[in-house]
Amino acid sequence: MVLALQTAIKILRFSFLYEFFVVVYIPYVFHLVCALHLSSDSMNLLLFLREMLFAK
Repeated sequence: MVLALQTAIKILRFSFLYEFFVVVYIPYVFHLVCALHLSSDSMNLLLFLREMLFAK
């Protein structure tokens, strides 16, 4: 699953869909995490996604 996320993010990083992905998917993940009451697993996933998306 992690590899699939990394691959998708690498593709999106060079795609015009990247901004759409950020605008739609990040709030969705944030909402999902809130719905899960910020369990440690969901927090780790959110931190992982943030690092992958904003890595320079």
